[in-house]
Order: sequence, then C-alpha cells, then structure tokens
Amino acid sequence: MMRLRFHTPALAAVCNHQAELERKWGQLIATEIRRRLCLLASVPNLALLARFPGVLESPIRVDGRGRFSVKVRTNCLILLQPDHDPIPYLPSGKLACKDVEHLIILEVNGYGL
Repeated sequence: MMRLRFHTPALAAVCNHQAELERKWGQLIATEIRRRLCLLASVPNLALLARFPGVLESPIRVDGRGRFSVKVRTNCLILLQPDHDPIPYLPSGKLACKDVEHLIILEVNGYGL
C-alpha cells in the first residue's frame, strides 16, 4: 500500500474527516476526493495508479520540484509530491513511477468551484 502523508496538519484534518470535506467542498466533490485518496492509498506504487483511466496523465508531468497532480474531476485536482529523498527519476528525466511508494499530499485544488 502507498504511504500517504499530508503537507500540513490542517490539510490532514480536512481530508481525514468526511464532514469537514463536505463543509469545504460539498457532498459530491467531498465523496470524490475521499475515493481518490482511498485509491492512492490502495496501490503499492505510482505505476499501478496509472492503470486507472482518467486519474493520471500519461506520461506523468512533474514540475522542477517533482510535484504532479491527480485528477478528482474536471475542476478539482490533488497536488502530490513523492516522499523520497532523493525523488526517483529515470535516466531519461521522467519520474520512476515503480519506485514511488510514498507520497506527500500537498493540496486539494478546486479551481472554478
């Protein structure tokens, strides 16, 4: 199973309680956020997450700090970063998804909501 860690205690408090998620995002989006977090926790590495349609871009695009996003719905993303030091990359410069087994949840971003 993927080990997940939240960037801040406040983010953990919201994401770990359905009532808090619903207060912040509404019932529909809160349910979808919880589903995505459960999916993240259920796979052993990032490579297996890519098998679920519509969750990750293929190939995964990371920024200069190794951050990438997982789609919750059209206007909602979860921003993540591998919790590895150093972050595993392939010689080609792409993220080594099979080696990413720990993630930091940085942010839940709902744009246009």
